[in-house]
Amino acid sequence: IGYNAKVLQSNQVVLGNDNVTTTLLKGNVGIGTTAPGEALEVKGKVKIDNLPNSVSDTALVDSAGIIKKRLRPTSGHAYVNNQSGSTYTLLLTDAENDIYETNNEATITVPPNSSVAFPIGTRIKIFWYGSGDCTFVEGSGVTINCTCSRRISKQYGVVYLDKMSTDMWIISGDLDAP
Repeated sequence: IGYNAKVLQSNQVVLGNDNVTTTLLKGNVGIGTTAPGEALEVKGKVKIDNLPNSVSDTALVDSAGIIKKRLRPTSGHAYVNNQSGSTYTLLLTDAENDIYETNNEATITVPPNSSVAFPIGTRIKIFWYGSGDCTFVEGSGVTINCTCSRRISKQYGVVYLDKMSTDMWIISGDLDAP
């Protein structure tokens, strides 16, 4: 479509050519839909190259560049990740969010940046609902600094993990004495 536009394969649409610097589309544009309801509506996954891992209030861009929708909880200020298992390793979707841990004995692992690239400055809040201990462990190459232990045994306690550099975190909150 446009002056000197060339189709290189069957079932391909080309807008303009290398000399075209602006393409004006009027109305809503749909990819995978014939009735877009927004300026751009895509049915399916979207991949964006060269975009750093990031989080926002409504979307998450994972390490593969895939944008994913995050749902708000029915109440509260952050997204909630309910965990009831005895072990859990933090995920990128936990960044700037709350984790509710309800198992009576749990271990939460902070993974290395090479596995999960949380942005520096990330804060994760953990609510401990269990009646036993919740221990925080360092993944390979990770350092968790604190003034107390890396364990919480106070039911209904709150712990914060803050990423300070590539593989260095600070833990604070209702932690047990060393």
